[in-house]
Amino acid sequence: MRAAIIIFIFITLCLISGQVLCFRVFGCAGGSLMFKCMISNQKKTEEQRKGNFFCRRRSCISGISSELQRRWVYNGRFALYDDGNSRFFTVFIRNLSREDDGKYACGNNQKWSRDVDLKVNRGTCDTL
Repeated sequence: MRAAIIIFIFITLCLISGQVLCFRVFGCAGGSLMFKCMISNQKKTEEQRKGNFFCRRRSCISGISSELQRRWVYNGRFALYDDGNSRFFTVFIRNLSREDDGKYACGNNQKWSRDVDLKVNRGTCDTL
């Protein structure tokens, strides 16, 4: 009984904290993936909200960044959208491959970022 309560509390904390402690996204090879990156808890000025990015953690070579709001920005298979009003910006990746599997970061060039663990299923979306 005690173990069940501890597991329940842990899962609840993960769900409450969302992108802070439990930010993993899953996709299928050949498929597409859309998810939201949480913007810092602090209230941001218009200038600070610019410069959102999503890229591979170490090199930041593959990915996307944007200085724009209320407009989709595209870079190859990646797209990013910030509506300017919510505490999230949206990342879209199409044509996922096993090579996309790994650690990423989403954040803002000003001060903050969140780690993202992208897992790509070995099969295709048709097998799920």
